Amino acid sequence: MNKKDIVEQLLKHFAYGNQSQFARLLGCQQGVVAGWIRRNSIDPERIKRAFPQVDGNWLLTGEGNMLLEYKDITKAVLTTHRNTNNGTQIIGESVENRNTETDMLKQRIADLQALLNEKERLIKVLLSNNKGGF
Repeated sequence: MNKKDIVEQLLKHFAYGNQSQFARLLGCQQGVVAGWIRRNSIDPERIKRAFPQVDGNWLLTGEGNMLLEYKDITKAVLTTHRNTNNGTQIIGESVENRNTETDMLKQRIADLQALLNEKERLIKVLLSNNKGGF
């Protein structure tokens, strides 16, 4: 897969094919995105900064899946509120809720560690491929 195809897949996924919207998400002008397509090139660092969920290997080579796979994190458990004579009192907070929140935080830490490992791997790949340019 060439760089133009990579940009077009990113455009389709993140901005429904709209170059202006995609450029805003990247923090650049639409002409930058159009130039990438025209020149068959990309700025992988800019893309990875804007979309950390994009697999760095796919971004550089076009091989594999476009997005990194993360485990779903369940939504936080909301506590129940009720009004009393003294104002709002929080009820329903239990050890079980705290354990659930702790488990979710542990999963989030594991996900962030996986993302950090991916970024470190991407940096090594970029440094080793820097000779050829983008």
